[in-house]
Parts: sequence; structure tokens; C-alpha cells
Amino acid sequence: ITDVVFIGDIVDNYWLSTFVKSPDYERSPTSELKEARQSLQTWYTEFPEATVINGNHDFARLKKIAGLSSIPSIYLKSFSEIYNLPEWKFIDEAVIDGIHFEHGERGTALKIANKLQKSVVCGHRHTETYINYINNNIFAIQTPCGVNRSELPFDYVKKSLGEFTTGSIVII
Repeated sequence: ITDVVFIGDIVDNYWLSTFVKSPDYERSPTSELKEARQSLQTWYTEFPEATVINGNHDFARLKKIAGLSSIPSIYLKSFSEIYNLPEWKFIDEAVIDGIHFEHGERGTALKIANKLQKSVVCGHRHTETYINYINNNIFAIQTPCGVNRSELPFDYVKKSLGEFTTGSIVII
């Protein structure tokens, strides 16, 4: 493995969400943070150098809450500091070996690959997983996610069409 890219939403940040919270959710904001730290440390141990594409559930939620509360960014810790991931690089998009990586909030991998006319890898869409070839030189990969659909924080997508797919991809 030469490059590791996490395509975003490496944590859920349920308690930072602007969705209505369920009173039945048994984790507190502190326990959610501790559990996420522990889980991420396992990945960090295996992949001490990685690129993390910022997802809409990651730091964006914290920035949104801060903005709604008029908290200046100078008071916010970085995602790397919050989760103790000093060597991971957190960015909005990346190009590695000519392949464009982004979380996918602006569209599907296929749509973005067609627009950019380059190979693209996206996440974000929990129920879509595919590899499409536009031509011999350009592909679009919509990656699976690592979400446990049965968890209460994902009730907001219970009416979405399709099943969640979990997994990862390897590009050779």
C-alpha cells in the first residue's frame, strides 16, 4: 500500500448534527467522542500516514455548530487534535496519481468524473457502490461506507432507497 485515503465521514458526530436527536440514544456526546477516538486509534496504528477527505459528518458539523453559535474558528481545535491523529492530513479533496478523491457532496462519482474528465473516487452516498468506466482511461468509483445501519443515529435515512453497503476499495 502506497497511499491510504479515507473518503470522509470517519466519525458520525451525532451530537453535533443539526438533526433532531432521539431521546432513546444511549450514548452521551462525551462517550461518542471517546468511542470514536478509540476506533480511530486502531486505524491510525495500522495506517499512521493517511489522507482524510473531510466529510459532512466530520469537522464540517463542528464548524456549522460554531457558526450557528457565533464561535470564532480560533477557538476550535483541529480534527487532528480532537482525535489525536497528528500524522493524518485532513483536506477537502486530493489528486493522487491523477485520480481525484472527494467526499461526494456535490454529486456522484460518475457525474464528477464526467465533469472533470478524470478518474474520480467519492463516498457520501451510503446506498450506492459502483465502478463505472467512462472510457479506457477514466473511471468513476462510488465507494461503500463503513456505517452500521442499525445504529440509532442513522434513523434519518431509514426511508432512503437501497441497502447500505460497507467495505473499502483498493486501486492497483
